[in-house]
Amino acid sequence: MAKAEEVMRILQYELNVVVNAGLPKDQPFYEPKTVTAVQKFQALIRAPQTGVATREQRIILDDLAKSKV
Repeated sequence: MAKAEEVMRILQYELNVVVNAGLPKDQPFYEPKTVTAVQKFQALIRAPQTGVATREQRIILDDLAKSKV
């Protein structure tokens, strides 16, 4: 469970950095706001806007977040 929460925290942090998602830092859940933020990111990279971040998309997100910090 702790690993899943850490993955969500990282995803949400990176979405906040890349698409200014405004996701809370203390709620590591894949909630509707996270889905919307992922869709916004997917639109940015011109991927289908499913709201589910694939492994490949998370790698791109990670690279973009690192370049902005």
